[in-house]
Amino acid sequence: MSFIDNVETSMFAENLRKYRNQAFPGWGGLGRFAKAAGVSPDALARWMSGKQMPSTARIHALAKTLGVSVGELCSPQAPEGETSGDAQESIQEQIAAIDTVILLLTYYKMALLGEIDAERGKEGFSIISELLKRELK
Repeated sequence: MSFIDNVETSMFAENLRKYRNQAFPGWGGLGRFAKAAGVSPDALARWMSGKQMPSTARIHALAKTLGVSVGELCSPQAPEGETSGDAQESIQEQIAAIDTVILLLTYYKMALLGEIDAERGKEGFSIISELLKRELK
């Protein structure tokens, strides 16, 4: 499983737990939720722990059972105390930092493969490293 898949699975599991606790609280809530969604408690436990992702059809059924949209179930949630605008800005900042790392690694790869000369590679590496430091502040 790739890093992105792990992040998506973890995010889904966190949201599934959150909405399950809201819709089916208390002792026995997991069993009631599994029955209402038409799935086994074991499958639900695997999805809620992030060990496995359900099929797209199951995700739709789970969202319907919980009374939320598929987007709410599968999307990042704003951290406590942040508005959705703040969360969106935070996500954009993280994406910018990831893009900078990708650019840095691309320069590194090009230098290793001899596609750019060493001096140009060092210069590009320095510039991109500085951009990354600023992105991470």
